Amino acid sequence: MVRLFNILACGSSQQRCPPAVCALWGAIRADRAFFVFGRFIAKARRKRQTAYGLTDHRALVAVGTGSLSDSPVQYQPVNLQRSRDGSHVSVTFGRSANGWRGGASYANTGMELFAGGNHPVAFYDVGDVASLERALQQARG
Repeated sequence: MVRLFNILACGSSQQRCPPAVCALWGAIRADRAFFVFGRFIAKARRKRQTAYGLTDHRALVAVGTGSLSDSPVQYQPVNLQRSRDGSHVSVTFGRSANGWRGGASYANTGMELFAGGNHPVAFYDVGDVASLERALQQARG
């Protein structure tokens, strides 16, 4: 692959690439590595730093010490999705935009940085399904 790149960029596989072209090639490879591997590391890190809260009026999502998102619980649409084996549940509160520009398509993938901060308030991969469902029923009346 490097040989092919040298031929395309430099005209010959024997010539060395100009530094700017090599830097661009390195950036492209790093970008691809993030899409293949890095997003799983980013998702795991975000999951460790995330705490969820549910009151009788609001759903709260805190990520680390610098981010707090909230959404009303009552009179808002709630989307509840179970995992295939039923051991986890994900809940999205309020209306979420669809499509790649809306940000919802990047939610819970490890690539949230591409959503530009436009992501829904949601609880992802909650293991205590029964308690969350009970709390949602109480909060929504």
